[in-house]
Amino acid sequence: MVPPGDYRLYACSLVGKGAPRDQVMLSGMQRIPQTPVSMTAGKANAFDCGAPLEIKVTATKARPTSRVMLAEDAGDAKGNSDSMLRITATVAGAGGEIYSTFQKGDGFRTRPSKPSFTIVQAGGRTVASGNLEYG
Repeated sequence: MVPPGDYRLYACSLVGKGAPRDQVMLSGMQRIPQTPVSMTAGKANAFDCGAPLEIKVTATKARPTSRVMLAEDAGDAKGNSDSMLRITATVAGAGGEIYSTFQKGDGFRTRPSKPSFTIVQAGGRTVASGNLEYG
């Protein structure tokens, strides 16, 4: 319940169903300000946010940086290539909000396992695999 007026979605948190130890909470923000939505007294008003969620994955070729990549960051990728593949995953909600905080368990004090990836050639041979980072 809010008083009548114009509102914008700023942040949204979602909690999955299940036993408290198995629940996952996602928190996201609207990074690009949207046109305000007018809320009127005496009727149901709604914001578009939350489900359905869309996971957007992009892969771009990039020049390696001078920093040393840890084994868990590089996965099984090997070779003497002068470029690297940068994989980015974004979780977006129905209102365009981007979810970047993921917590789980009692009190939402721990992070879920890191998302993993596998790159497979057209013939089915695995080229690389590893974990994506949060953030």
